[in-house]
Amino acid sequence: MIFMQDSNSTLEEKIYELVCEYGALETEQIRRYFDIEQARLEKLVLKLMKKGRLQQEREKGIVKTSIQETPDMRILHCFWLVLDLMEIIVSHGIGKYPLVIALYGNGVSFAVYDCKKGEEYALCHALQFLQEVATDKVLIVIEDLQQMEKLNLNRVTFCTISEEGEVKYYE
Repeated sequence: MIFMQDSNSTLEEKIYELVCEYGALETEQIRRYFDIEQARLEKLVLKLMKKGRLQQEREKGIVKTSIQETPDMRILHCFWLVLDLMEIIVSHGIGKYPLVIALYGNGVSFAVYDCKKGEEYALCHALQFLQEVATDKVLIVIEDLQQMEKLNLNRVTFCTISEEGEVKYYE
């Protein structure tokens, strides 16, 4: 779990902690998260690489924890929500399937799920059970607006995320 107000760590340590939490992130996501210039980020990532703490796939624009790590595309895609909601969240972290990311802020917990086309029934079934016992605000990232019809759930906010990280919400 990452706490937004952790001021005791250096920026280098915070970058390492963030990438370790998620396994891999896009360079642009890290840059926006810390609101730093690209050149400064590159220097810090290079420093962490020399220490053997992080790896980089420059051609894909990804920073990850190890050479063997295969980036989880669901996490990379859903992490844009962390960036979009940064002003209200106090902590965030990776979830266990089917939960992708958990966010906490303003006294509310947000559960982020990712639904690819064809997965609507399975996710709907899992969430119907979870919604009976949880009070989380549920955010479901969808690929296509037509998926909303198949995900017949209460108290859910749907969203789409462009490749550039632009988030759009639908009630």
